[in-house]
Amino acid sequence: MLVTIRRVGENALRVIADMLTDDTLLPGAEDESVDATIVFADIESFSDMVAREGDEIANRVLDALDDAVEAAIDGTSCRVVKRLGDGVMIATEDPGDGVIASAALPRAFSAAIGPLPVNLRLRVGAHRGVVRRRGDDLIGYHVNVAARVAEQALGGSTLITGALHDSVLLSHRLLAQPVGDLVAKGVPERPPLYSLMESPTTESPAA
Repeated sequence: MLVTIRRVGENALRVIADMLTDDTLLPGAEDESVDATIVFADIESFSDMVAREGDEIANRVLDALDDAVEAAIDGTSCRVVKRLGDGVMIATEDPGDGVIASAALPRAFSAAIGPLPVNLRLRVGAHRGVVRRRGDDLIGYHVNVAARVAEQALGGSTLITGALHDSVLLSHRLLAQPVGDLVAKGVPERPPLYSLMESPTTESPAA
């Protein structure tokens, strides 16, 4: 079961990204540098849905998000790093597994909320870079980039940076389309972005 921290109505990705741009997050003596693929996802228009439908439906939606994440990362090396509100941070040291999970998340969420009386979509962003491991958490500039990428995604879609795109060889089951550069607070180099999607001819992504 996923450990969750639920703060209904909070924009989780912006909170996390703003925290990670804080200059007080200095390296600790026990920090370890790792090359990781970071995936962020959150539910588009979740706050509006909570205001309209109430807490009971909101909690069922968050349970569906848990189920979707478990389904998307099943069989991969990805792990859940943290949950905050309607968002989730996932990480892996295998970029191929990161791409697989990123592509699968929107569809898995749509399937998980199917029985609920709501129309919600998951937006996903992923990036690869060297980050700092602090206990079970991951921090650093590239974590911030991944969160900012997810902020730019539309509901039901996945965006990945060029750094991640260029790290893997996409199979025929996945498609990637260039969509411009990331322009976001705390990300000065404007990395290229790709829209990642599963091929309509298959239900299982691979990288």
